Amino acid sequence: MILESYVLFSFFQPLTFGIAVFSFILVLDKLFDMADLVLNRGASTLMVLKMFVIFIPTILPLTIPMAFLLAALVTYGRMAQDNEVTAVRAAGISLWKISWPIVLLAVVVSAGLIPFNRDVTPRAHVYFRKMFTKMAESDPLLQVEPRRFFEIQDLRLYAQDVNRAERRLYHVIVYRMRAGGLPADRIYAATGVYERSKESFRLDLENGQFERYEPQDPGRLMHARFKIYSISVPLESGQNDSSWDMHDMTSRELSSALQVSGLDSNTARELKSELQLRHAIALAPLALVILGIPIGMVLERGGKTMGFGATVAVLFAYYLALVLGLSFAERGKCPIVPSVWMADLLCVVFGIMLFRRMLSK
Repeated sequence: MILESYVLFSFFQPLTFGIAVFSFILVLDKLFDMADLVLNRGASTLMVLKMFVIFIPTILPLTIPMAFLLAALVTYGRMAQDNEVTAVRAAGISLWKISWPIVLLAVVVSAGLIPFNRDVTPRAHVYFRKMFTKMAESDPLLQVEPRRFFEIQDLRLYAQDVNRAERRLYHVIVYRMRAGGLPADRIYAATGVYERSKESFRLDLENGQFERYEPQDPGRLMHARFKIYSISVPLESGQNDSSWDMHDMTSRELSSALQVSGLDSNTARELKSELQLRHAIALAPLALVILGIPIGMVLERGGKTMGFGATVAVLFAYYLALVLGLSFAERGKCPIVPSVWMADLLCVVFGIMLFRRMLSK
């Protein structure tokens, strides 16, 4: 067991390093957004920290397989470079003896990722969105970015600049949607000041113009200038919660959705593909380790640099096969199970072929 323990210990170091690095890369974009919430938008630091903690489980299904592949390439690449693999084979010890602890670890982690991907990740994603919605409800302009459109009820709001401290907008464009598919009212203003109560959102626009087009009379365009124009919109608690999609649903909820009568075939394929995808990604650490071990033994030089390069190349090929398979499954061009599992199956097949080729040398 000394040899197995040595290999396992050597594997854990790049594994933890990989999880940390890949998690940091994937969370980097959110870090900037969360820092902006605290520094520029007055959000509670405690609330933002809670959001950050909740966000972590949503990226672990991606970072863990990446880290397992990196660890396999780095560990066995270093062992091959230091002639440890050669020494093991010269001593009559099978390569399987130094590989089975890593494969077993990948099996255990993959088994744990199955319920994690089925239930924990979608619940974390929903909870993250709920927390952000809660902050947005406390300040409707929390999501407003300069030079980007923002939606609240029937308003589509655009501001060139935003001063949240004074609750003031500059160079404002507002589209107010009308019922019955009629063209939206267009409102332009030099500045605007907003107020928010528990029941409503009020926007006072200053020095602007109002335009309305009536399709019944194409030659007529209503045009009016104003010094002050006020808009009041009633707010409903939880108004943004209706934007859930199947990625927010647990596997049990997906299965229940498949039982709904009258479900169209396209939606059914998408739901079934999503269910299979969660299991395929859960078993990705095992598939990538099976491929990574023989590739690592082939890459005898380069250390972590070569390991990172090979990791990027293999991950690109893996996720390309995964996306293509998922696309084929959702469009009904191929059966769902083999299409979604294509990436994992290719990794396992090529990994076993490379491993057998090394054993025959």
